[in-house]
Amino acid sequence: MIFWRAKLNMDSEGFISTIESHLVTLAPITRFIIKKQLNDLNLNRSSMTPDQAIIFIDKMTQALILCLGNDGSQLARKMMLKELRTFAPDYFEKKINALGSASTV
Repeated sequence: MIFWRAKLNMDSEGFISTIESHLVTLAPITRFIIKKQLNDLNLNRSSMTPDQAIIFIDKMTQALILCLGNDGSQLARKMMLKELRTFAPDYFEKKINALGSASTV
């Protein structure tokens, strides 16, 4: 299982830039929040894996409650997951296949 995760690539720089452009229009402080969450998780914009991106999205959702409220942060979470699916389609394909094979057992 770890083997296929290591082979999955994603454009993490593009992912972060895209969500940043969406979120900054809602609240300019989100640029700082993104940098803070990347730093707190010891992540790099250019070398994030899909698994790390999921953790990043969870932490961003929690942090965005302060400036966007609960509903706004949940909308932001949906947007970030949608963008992750765009930038790491193989990751989601593997997850769907894993869920499908687990449900047939």
